Amino acid sequence: MSYIAGERHTVATTFTFEGDLFTLAWDVNARGDIVGVRGDNAANTVGSAVNPRGFLRTRHGDYRTLEVQGALSTQVFGINNRRDIVGLYTDATGTHGFVYRLKRDNGRDNERDDRDDDRDAHDRNQ
Repeated sequence: MSYIAGERHTVATTFTFEGDLFTLAWDVNARGDIVGVRGDNAANTVGSAVNPRGFLRTRHGDYRTLEVQGALSTQVFGINNRRDIVGLYTDATGTHGFVYRLKRDNGRDNERDDRDDDRDAHDRNQ
């Protein structure tokens, strides 16, 4: 379970990834997008995510899984106001960083074509 802090550092909203899965929020931008790591294990599980994948929670409460194709795990740690998402992934050759970029198109979230990693980061709407 993760939470959104309100004024005076009080808990304003709690949330878990759809399906009541392990959820760990790492960052939020001024737009209200939240990124973090979700696992296949149940919410409120002590420890770490099982089969970790990144997630994006939009300000409207829509969730999207973010994962690098072919990776064993993907973790997302930050998002800026331009909606650049940073994280790391692990594959058979080691651990690597990536930048995943989103853009707005006709009111919908879409990825931009310019990526800083030679592997395709992609998303699955959940």
